[in-house]
Amino acid sequence: MSNDTVVLNYTKHNAVSFLCQAMLDETLRLRKCTRRKERDSIRNFLVESSRILILGVQDKENNNEKAG
Repeated sequence: MSNDTVVLNYTKHNAVSFLCQAMLDETLRLRKCTRRKERDSIRNFLVESSRILILGVQDKENNNEKAG
């Protein structure tokens, strides 16, 4: 491992919690933001984060169907 490597001991649940908190923070920031470029960047983050969460839910549902 290089000196630049960071190892995080987070569970998937922790990662989802952090992502949801970041989405909430960015939503609040979006409400106050006035610059178009910054607003677009925040929107892109929110869209990508939503996709990650939706895909995670779909994967979980697919795994449950296969197991059942």
